[in-house]
Amino acid sequence: MHQYLKIAEKIYDQVQSKNGFSDDPVEDLNNLMIELRGVIKASGFKLLYNYINFEDLLMNSKDLSINLDVSILPKSKNKGEYILWLSGFVEKLVVPNKKTESKQKSKVVVPNYYYDDLGNIVSKTKNSSEEIISYFKHKETV
Repeated sequence: MHQYLKIAEKIYDQVQSKNGFSDDPVEDLNNLMIELRGVIKASGFKLLYNYINFEDLLMNSKDLSINLDVSILPKSKNKGEYILWLSGFVEKLVVPNKKTESKQKSKVVVPNYYYDDLGNIVSKTKNSSEEIISYFKHKETV
């Protein structure tokens, strides 16, 4: 969710600096989509929809295939509330690319031991006794 908040903050700042917000929600939503396209190009996401008719979406959102609720569009003067709403809006409109999913590391830690047939713990790493002895001899000389 934090990546959507970052995108929403960028979009809000860009719309505020370039065009400003108006009292017309359709114009604001169209400006948001223009900036969203620009921000998405630089990130690891892609848009789900190429075109959204916001006038139809505001009038009869239940009849359309897009599941977006823009009826609770907050006032742009409330920056924090607007950015939170915008992050949820962005989350419904974009999906991560395959590249960003592969960058995430696995959080599963694989142990370096296993149990033998008798239930004894056996280390997977092969440390020979000579390596251990040489380690301690080297440590004594230092």
